[in-house]
Amino acid sequence: MDLKGLFSQAKDNLQEKLIGQSVRAVLTKYPDAKPDLVKHFMASKVLADTVGPVDSLRVGLFKEVLDGVGALIGTGPTKGREAGFSVDDLGADWAGAISMSPDEAYRKGLFHHTESAQNITGLGQGKPVEVFKKIIK
Repeated sequence: MDLKGLFSQAKDNLQEKLIGQSVRAVLTKYPDAKPDLVKHFMASKVLADTVGPVDSLRVGLFKEVLDGVGALIGTGPTKGREAGFSVDDLGADWAGAISMSPDEAYRKGLFHHTESAQNITGLGQGKPVEVFKKIIK
């Protein structure tokens, strides 16, 4: 296994240990929720409990910027995708960072994308105004 594969496996193992059970519980209750958004929510919730909501949001935004840059230059986990940056992911990050309950996040629609990866209309996935409407709902 190469170094990149080793780091990827370590990341997956850590993710499973930290949020795997919580993600599965939400997906069991809401099977139509998008797993990637539930993962963002739970990771931000764990981070907020550890470092506070502001730093949790900083980490989420930094991750999205890295995804966006990776998509633009053709490297990283978003290689070959139209857009790596996701406003939808940031909406789920925000809900987790402020310790919103999974039930409320689901009710607000934060576990569903505002546009599919195949129908991206802007520079990244998600419609900022639509995500904001979900947040203030």
